[in-house]
Amino acid sequence: MTQNKKHILLTTDFSEESFQAFEPVNDLAAALGAKVSLLYVLPSMDHHATGTPFVSPVPIPSDEQQLDLARKDMEKLRERFDSSIDLELVAQVGEEIPEVILNYADANGVDIIAICTHARRGLSRLVMGSVVEEVIRNSKVPVYAIPQVKK
Repeated sequence: MTQNKKHILLTTDFSEESFQAFEPVNDLAAALGAKVSLLYVLPSMDHHATGTPFVSPVPIPSDEQQLDLARKDMEKLRERFDSSIDLELVAQVGEEIPEVILNYADANGVDIIAICTHARRGLSRLVMGSVVEEVIRNSKVPVYAIPQVKK
């Protein structure tokens, strides 16, 4: 890796698996003097109140309310990074998570995308697909795929 990698996009879904990528990215950013953008993508869903004729509808928070909550949760993640690192916290809504990741990378001059694999197999991978696989397949910049370590 050369010294010209100055912007790293790190993704999170707030899972412990995704947090495993933080330390290697922190070390890489510190070594390169790189900026880190930590990206959370809120899956876009139709929001309809649910209920039955006998039970009142359950209110569902709007995308903006959920993004506000995500941003607050992301602030708590700052402590996992060296204070010397230029860390930007980004939360966005999108139907296709890989597309949001790739669009953000393209629009913001990202030099490398860092993403933790969840090591899903079988039916779970077939049904959900692989965000990492799609990002790797379609990225215009290198992708640092960090394997999940079982504890």
